[in-house]
Amino acid sequence: MNSRLVDLWMTVLAPHQGIGVAVFLHFAILFLALCRVSWRQLCTTPRWHVFLGSTVSLLVLWSIRTHLGLGTEFHLLGITAVTLVLGWPLTVVAASLAQLGLTLNAAASWNIFSLEVVINGVVPIVVTELIHRLARRKLPAHFFVYIFVGAFLGGALAMVMSRLSLAAYALASGGANGSAALSALAYLPLMALPEALLNGMLVTLLVTYRPQWVSTFDDAGYLQGK
Repeated sequence: MNSRLVDLWMTVLAPHQGIGVAVFLHFAILFLALCRVSWRQLCTTPRWHVFLGSTVSLLVLWSIRTHLGLGTEFHLLGITAVTLVLGWPLTVVAASLAQLGLTLNAAASWNIFSLEVVINGVVPIVVTELIHRLARRKLPAHFFVYIFVGAFLGGALAMVMSRLSLAAYALASGGANGSAALSALAYLPLMALPEALLNGMLVTLLVTYRPQWVSTFDDAGYLQGK
């Protein structure tokens, strides 16, 4: 039997050190997301192309990694921009497919497939969605509020919560990974700033030139009369 397939089955059948929780969370949220996706709308050509482009972009972005010298790796997420473009259900699917591509390409292990999706996908998606909804309810419907709160601030906080989740998992697992994860938190500002800039600039460009691609942006609500 293929060794990767064995790794996959061992991850599901013999979870340990929090992997089982990650597997449950990932597939539960993925199932919920699949139920919430508007498949008829997705089948339209522009929407389908945006979805595929977002998935490939995540795959490429997540494959560009840098080592912090503490036994940990860092890469930009780009999840906030994708969540604002696609909405959270499709972004969960896109993140899962992107991580699947990395795993099939041997850039990641089957043992931590769901854990990677939860930390790099689900956690920042939830953070982005919460900030976007809070901004819509509590702040004026203004273009700059959407950009600076939803994209810039949302991107920064998504990265922070993603790394904190990773540190919490490493501490729960014990050993040297816990101390390395805590040491890596010193780099949080250096991680959060480029993440905020990346997502903020991407969303700004999209709502300026292709607002119809951004599912959470409404021209009439954010621009009319402003």
